[in-house]
Amino acid sequence: MLNVDIVLDMLGSLDTLLKRGELAYKNYIANGKTLLHAKVIKNNNEQIRALILQKMHFLPFEQHSNAIDLVAHIDIWLVLWEDLYASKTYDLNEEFAFENDATFPKASVASLYAFYSDQLAKQNERKAMRIFYGPPEYSSKQVLADCGLPTSDLGSAHFDDFIGCGSPEDLKGVVGLELFGSVALLRSLAVIKVARGLGCAKKLVFEAENRARESGIKELYLLTTTAEKFFSNVEYVQAERNAAPEQIKSTTEFSGLCPVDATFMVKQL
Repeated sequence: MLNVDIVLDMLGSLDTLLKRGELAYKNYIANGKTLLHAKVIKNNNEQIRALILQKMHFLPFEQHSNAIDLVAHIDIWLVLWEDLYASKTYDLNEEFAFENDATFPKASVASLYAFYSDQLAKQNERKAMRIFYGPPEYSSKQVLADCGLPTSDLGSAHFDDFIGCGSPEDLKGVVGLELFGSVALLRSLAVIKVARGLGCAKKLVFEAENRARESGIKELYLLTTTAEKFFSNVEYVQAERNAAPEQIKSTTEFSGLCPVDATFMVKQL
């Protein structure tokens, strides 16, 4: 499994080194290609090589060839650099230049950059998926409506027990609780399309479960027509509707809003 934090740290360091290398090369050209500036480039290339060889295994397999292309280019460059340096004694301000037929692997580096940008964007999206209590009523109803879930029974008071994902200004998802002593109904789990696959739904469910536990809930029930597999994956099991506690049966969602063929599920907390 990809360790995103380590990968981003590695590629962020590589990005810094590549940019430093670009600047060092510009300074090398602008200052007469002296040994002083050639040494700066060499130091930077050695750091790039070491970084890749030490951490390449954290990259997904499809990026390995791109990383190796860059290392191979630096390997050749370093051999040529050392051969020239050993040929005579150079002054730091003396010209130090050699021919290199090995072209820089632009396509491979571009692929690494594209992967880095994609992972960085996904991480930023995940960070934006923060959980908070009391999402705005209007925005919550809009999210529910966009996801095809009912809102007709929801009054302002219901949203005191709703949890949001994202921010009040940019709501990505919601879930609600209806609490009845030692049992509760988990309801209205909805995540907008653009935010799906980023862990928002799981975060909402886990936070709702924590809230329920803190409130003394022992059994958490729900009804679903489309998300049975999702809830099974987070340890909810099917239950008989006629065995539902009376408090759950009395809810509008159970008695009227959800169709009779909706899957009834429960989790022991």
